[in-house]
Amino acid sequence: MYIILFNAIHDPAQSPAHGRFGIYFAENGEHELGAVAQAIADAFAAIKPAQFEPLSANSFTEEEMQKYFSDGNGESLGTNSRCRAERARAIGWAPVKKTSDLLASVKEEVAALINRQKH
Repeated sequence: MYIILFNAIHDPAQSPAHGRFGIYFAENGEHELGAVAQAIADAFAAIKPAQFEPLSANSFTEEEMQKYFSDGNGESLGTNSRCRAERARAIGWAPVKKTSDLLASVKEEVAALINRQKH
């Protein structure tokens, strides 16, 4: 999607939206962040079970919010936000991967993150 957008920006025959209307999402179906979070937790538990300390199964406490999301970026994780890739599709982007591919990739991404931290 980024390459298609880059090419559209540099093509005089196209005029993709920009400014506040130039937000391009990449999606191919809805997913719940809870499912992504569970996949991440499962991956950590499978890779580093002795060091894995799961958070509470319910909502974050105020203390957990401060500890894990003190930069303020985590507050949106509990919202019901949705995005559609209408602008990206309008300039020719055709997604191939689906939500199941996203969830299947989490374990490999977690393993790569752990390996980076070792070096």
